[in-house]
Amino acid sequence: MSDTSAVRRMEKTAPTGKLIPIIGTVDWVNLPYHRLANEFEMANEHEQAAIVESIRRNGFFADEPIWLFREDGKTWEIADGRNRYECAKRAGHALVAVNFVEFTGTLAELEKIIRAKGGARRHETPEQKKKRVLDLIKQYPAMPSRQLAKMAGVSHTTITELRKPKEEDPTYKSLVAAWSRASIEAQERFVEAFKIDLGEMLRPSL
Repeated sequence: MSDTSAVRRMEKTAPTGKLIPIIGTVDWVNLPYHRLANEFEMANEHEQAAIVESIRRNGFFADEPIWLFREDGKTWEIADGRNRYECAKRAGHALVAVNFVEFTGTLAELEKIIRAKGGARRHETPEQKKKRVLDLIKQYPAMPSRQLAKMAGVSHTTITELRKPKEEDPTYKSLVAAWSRASIEAQERFVEAFKIDLGEMLRPSL
């Protein structure tokens, strides 16, 4: 498969952005990881050993180049392909420009793609998933639960459960349970009915 064909194939997973060949010289063996990539655990020791052996036998994955992204417009960071990157070095493969592509879409587009790919390919343990979701909750404290759930690839009830304070009174638990069971329409009616009170509670105190 040609390098051009590989890029075209990868573009199918980046419909709103672009993957383009890398032009120029980069320090290929010392690239940092982008923070989005670091949200997911690396492959375990056995999985990495299998990747290393595959690269030694068959060469680098021509149809799976490593994605680079320059969030600040200058610094190249690995957004997707950390395992391939580390295993290629362990296998003694000399990384060159054709093993990489640059994602030129927006950060929001990259975020959506990386989280979708990461959630689909990695078999997270319950604890790993919980940690990842808690990190997102901390990163986006004001994001609505349903929107955050879609980003994290979990149910909105999971977000609600993880957002609950550790100490709960019975009334609070009842309200949370009722809200979680309610339809979107019912939730919208509730917000409309109590929007003045809710607005007052959310207004920063002077």
